Amino acid sequence: KKILTTSFILLLGAMLFAQNVLTPNEAMRILMEQNFDIRIAQNDRKVAVNNTSKELNGYLPTLDASGGSSGTLGSSTQQLFNGQENKVNDAFSWGANASVNANYVIYNKSRELTVDQLKEVLNLTDLQLRQTMELNLLQTLSAYYELAQIREQLSIQQQTIALSQRRKKRAEYRYEYGQG
Repeated sequence: KKILTTSFILLLGAMLFAQNVLTPNEAMRILMEQNFDIRIAQNDRKVAVNNTSKELNGYLPTLDASGGSSGTLGSSTQQLFNGQENKVNDAFSWGANASVNANYVIYNKSRELTVDQLKEVLNLTDLQLRQTMELNLLQTLSAYYELAQIREQLSIQQQTIALSQRRKKRAEYRYEYGQG
């Protein structure tokens, strides 16, 4: 029972500290999610898409509304020809106004040129995003395969050292027993 429990704890510990192998696809996925240059280029593209919308470039009608009101409270005295006097205290007068104005531009060549220019900016932004993604992928995969090559060379060097140590040991035995 103790051996089973101990082996289970050791196996669980080994699994907890085991590292996942990074594949090229996983490296590319991490790059696409976490690279700031790619994020910035994607946000620039979103801005360019928003800028090409007709709503932001004056294609929609405009509607302005305004209104106001005023009131006064005062007293007045009126002297009539027959000698009577009319006096009004706390007299209230009120006035209000409102207006609505709608505008729509039917044709504006500069507006169309602006939208065309913004569409070209969007195309340029798409190309810049693609370039950023491709350059980062190239750098990541180059580093990945260079690391794999270095690990392979290290493994070969370790095997070479182990083989040389065995040859040395064999030569020492031959020397000890008088065959070399």
